[in-house]
Amino acid sequence: MPSSYCNQIGSIGENLFAMRVMQFGLFDVYFLGDKAPYADFLVEIVDEDHPYQCLVQVKSTSQNERYNARGNMKTPVDAQKLKKFIQRPLPTYVAGVDTVDDVVFIAPAFDMTKKYSTIPSILRIDKDDKIQSEINLNKLKNDIILYWDGIDMQNYKLSYKSTL
Repeated sequence: MPSSYCNQIGSIGENLFAMRVMQFGLFDVYFLGDKAPYADFLVEIVDEDHPYQCLVQVKSTSQNERYNARGNMKTPVDAQKLKKFIQRPLPTYVAGVDTVDDVVFIAPAFDMTKKYSTIPSILRIDKDDKIQSEINLNKLKNDIILYWDGIDMQNYKLSYKSTL
């Protein structure tokens, strides 16, 4: 497969990811570009008081056999890049995008011992089942909120003394 075709599949997948995640007005999505070494998107909750953020790495596929027997998407994430990605101080997730069926799967990337040879079908977002997709995006939103509330960032930032 020519690299230009692979790049095109990647671009289509990134666009589908952004469209699916933004479809219910819960998130804003910012493409980080090819210069960002590990993350493709900064995703921010649409909330003026708590616009919490996370990072997402997107992997796309258009292969004929896109899923394994367990229903996981055959979009592997490089193990070394995944470890570097997880080290980022924001909550981190990986997304697999099926560009043929317009389906996005999102999985947490917090565990340094975890490897993603496939993207598990933990959180499915698609164009057909809008009710379940909205429920799943709310689960993602709640997971991000739980992360940030757990580290009490609001109080930390207010008490931080800059050395500048």
